[in-house]
Parts: sequence; C-alpha cells; structure tokens
Amino acid sequence: MKHLLIAASFIFSLTTFAQTAAPVLPASLGKTMKAMSTNLKAIVAQATEATKNESSAKLADDFVTLTLHAKDFAVDSIQALPAEQQAAAKAEYDKMLEQTAITGQQLAAAFRANDNVLAANLLKQLSQDKKDGHDKFKKD
Repeated sequence: MKHLLIAASFIFSLTTFAQTAAPVLPASLGKTMKAMSTNLKAIVAQATEATKNESSAKLADDFVTLTLHAKDFAVDSIQALPAEQQAAAKAEYDKMLEQTAITGQQLAAAFRANDNVLAANLLKQLSQDKKDGHDKFKKD
C-alpha cells in the first residue's frame, strides 16, 4: 500500500509539472507576434554563448509553437481583400509561417548540435522572414 501511494504521488507530481510547464498560448495575433518577437530577442541576446545553447534551443522550440499558433488567427490585411483573393492570400500567409517554423526547427537543432555559426545564419534568415511577412501582410 505504501508503494502504491508513493507511485501515485510521483505520477501526480509529474502530471502537475507537465500541466504547469505547458505554455499558455496568446489569445490574439498581435499578442502572438509580440511573443514571437520577444522570444527571438531573447535568443539573439544569448546566441553567442555556447553555454546557453540548450536554453536557446528551448526558446527556438517555443518560437516554432508560437509561429504555428499564428496561423490560427484572421489577418486584418487578408480580411480587407476582396473575397475572391482571401483564400490565396491566407494560403501564402500560412506557407510563410510554415517556412518560418521550419527555420525555427533548424535553429533549435543547430543550438543542440552546438553549431552557433549556423544558428547565427538562421537568426538572420528569421529576421528577414519577419521583415518579408510584415511587408506583405501587416497593415500600417
């Protein structure tokens, strides 16, 4: 009986930890994009410190989650298009986000492989992706 209680307590602890460790995703596109930006700034700030590569990889994993989450929202600039253009614009938007997520996955892998030179190049690509996406879809 004592072993059963210990095992149950351990499982409950793991379940509780897993629930608290899961990130809460933002409830709007603006907040999601802000979280993505904050996340990238944190990665850039520590990207040259090899001792923080695992932390950077985790941040990159979170960035990927946020990037894919951004697909869940309506985009004002797309909604403002004529109805017949919206599907194609949304498909292009989703494709850009998917490519950005792939780059984010590559970034996490680069940090895990301790390849900070590759990580720096991928961060430059992500910065360009952000600029391209905003040029294409962000309303002024």
